Amino acid sequence: MGVVVDRIKHWAAPHVRRMSVPLMRAVVPELKMRYGSYWPHDGGVGSYSRPVWGPMAQGTDGFPVPPRELWAHYGTSEDSYLASGREDCEAMAKILADSGTTLADAGSILDLGCAGGRMIRHIAAMAPEARIWGVDIWASAILWCQDHLCPPCSFAVTTIFPHLPFEDRSFGLVYCGSLFTHIDDVAEAWFAELHRVLRPGGRLYFSMHDQNAVRILEGEGDPAEYARYYERTPGKEYWDSWVARLKRDPAYQRFRRGEAYMIAVERDMQAYDVMWDTEVLCKRLSWGYRRLSVNPHSYGQQSTVLLERI
Repeated sequence: MGVVVDRIKHWAAPHVRRMSVPLMRAVVPELKMRYGSYWPHDGGVGSYSRPVWGPMAQGTDGFPVPPRELWAHYGTSEDSYLASGREDCEAMAKILADSGTTLADAGSILDLGCAGGRMIRHIAAMAPEARIWGVDIWASAILWCQDHLCPPCSFAVTTIFPHLPFEDRSFGLVYCGSLFTHIDDVAEAWFAELHRVLRPGGRLYFSMHDQNAVRILEGEGDPAEYARYYERTPGKEYWDSWVARLKRDPAYQRFRRGEAYMIAVERDMQAYDVMWDTEVLCKRLSWGYRRLSVNPHSYGQQSTVLLERI
């Protein structure tokens, strides 16, 4: 019997290898994307090249429009994708002005979690003299930005770990659109790293799902605004599915009832959604930041928080 088993193993080995190697090549990059320190470009292949790009559709700002797979679920069309980025930049500029500063005053600006450049492409025109960087763990998006938005901006792939490739006090403004809605356990370590790269008096601007956002998710917002909220996602069907998914989660229900000050929903290295009581969060960050404003539904349904680095 042992001889038969050995012969079967000998016969099967090359066939198993032939079938398993392609499978592993397909699965391992996916696992790396889900559990690694960053999302590698073209993770499903063993090699890739960066092509010389031909003519591409141009946005109204003169920059090419990224392919839809790099939109990070913003917008149902090129027009709404571009409009959402412009809208968020204009809202940020107004909130900064209300605090006594401008984008141009920052001198150096960091877009943390820039994806395909939805916001940063507008910042370049609003602060033309500023030194502007965009970073993200999504290598494919960063490579596209490097090929199409550089210059005037610069881009780098970073990791999920709280470390940035910049010197202390490098920036006058760091902004993060819907980034801390996906960072849970290491959130405060990231706030510490951002404190390091901000100069004293610099501003940190980020969006967050908080109690004000929950009221919108529960259908208690201004009815006239919901069409805009849907358009900032892939559409109403996507919105309804996302909200229904949230509502099924017990942690979300505890947050909605005021029984939790922070929740992380469907955690898988990167949480599906993170929500904070912004009052608690700002107090937790008072070791290095001064709260300037909390602005309900100023980033779609999300609130934005403006802090000053002390």
